[in-house]
Amino acid sequence: MNTTASLFAKILTALSDRDSGLNLEHLAALVTPLPDSVAGLRTTEKNGQAALLDALIALNDGGYIALNPLTDQSRITLKGLVWIGTKGNLN
Repeated sequence: MNTTASLFAKILTALSDRDSGLNLEHLAALVTPLPDSVAGLRTTEKNGQAALLDALIALNDGGYIALNPLTDQSRITLKGLVWIGTKGNLN
C-alpha cells in the first residue's frame, strides 16, 4: 500500500471510531507518527502536518469525510465507511 493510501486508511480508521468526529489536533495525535515518506518527500513535523491537511482536503473532496473548515472538525461519511470495509475485506 502506498504511503498516501496508508495515511488515508489511518485517518478514516481513526474517524470511524468516533461518532462525534475529531478536530485537526486530536486527529493528528491519533495518526502520528505519519509515514516517513508522503509523495516521495521526507516529512518533518511541519511537512507531516501539511500532509495530514492535504489528505483531509483530498478525502473531503472525494466525499470520504465531511470537513468543517470553521471548526476543523472532521467526520467520516458513509462512503468512507464503505472504503474501510472494502479495504478490510481485501486484506
